Amino acid sequence: MTGVHPPIFGPDGFTSGRARYEDAPPTPETTDRTSARIWMRVQPSAGGEEFYAALDTGSGLCIMDSERATALGIGPQDQVVRIRTAYGSMSCPTCRLDVTLLADEGQSIGVEATFAIGEKGIWPQGLVLLGYGGMLERIRLALDPRHNHVYFGPG
Repeated sequence: MTGVHPPIFGPDGFTSGRARYEDAPPTPETTDRTSARIWMRVQPSAGGEEFYAALDTGSGLCIMDSERATALGIGPQDQVVRIRTAYGSMSCPTCRLDVTLLADEGQSIGVEATFAIGEKGIWPQGLVLLGYGGMLERIRLALDPRHNHVYFGPG
């Protein structure tokens, strides 16, 4: 295919931001080290420290470990859902949290996400999943595994 490629960033582009991702857990507190994941930096939009979360396009919802939820000062706000994961079955309270995907180039993007709070002792400490359901379905997303880049923008 020849011709001019459309811009990636900006109002006419597919995405508005780009960030480098890690493919191994970047922090020692993450106890889940069994599988390859795409780890990217996020930050609660209302403030607070940034942390790494794993993209999981196969997950029906976002899941956060209970230690992270406590540190962020959030508790159950919505319903309780029963989920089955590779780590076991859990009854999880849910909450809403605005998070920002942090860009290394272009613009960071804020997204409202619905999180299940994983049950302590079952869900691995330090593991935060950004699931398709509850978050990723609301944005544009593209991966460049050759350079470990994730591109994102408004949906």
